Amino acid sequence: MDIKYEDYLDRGTRRIMELFSSASISAEERDAIVSAFTDELARSITDTGSLRDYDLLIYSASVRFVDGEISRILSKENASYSDYEAGIKYCTRQQQSFTLFRENGW
Repeated sequence: MDIKYEDYLDRGTRRIMELFSSASISAEERDAIVSAFTDELARSITDTGSLRDYDLLIYSASVRFVDGEISRILSKENASYSDYEAGIKYCTRQQQSFTLFRENGW
């Protein structure tokens, strides 16, 4: 991705804020997304040509987080109805994310 560092930071931050304000995302998932974004910024501070698309980066972090949550719920021996309800919501989000990946050719 050939973009100025400041532009990437600005656009990526705005995209994260849009996502956080429009979706029901836990504090832990927010931390995972912000961490992935800041890691990318730190990794590419001297080589902006290697910056990955911020949408891809954000959704990849979200997919990894949600995958972990689904696995956590499935590994419970005595999962409750609310656990399964949360699991279904996570699966729906994963399906939406995978559709987004396919539509964007990621």
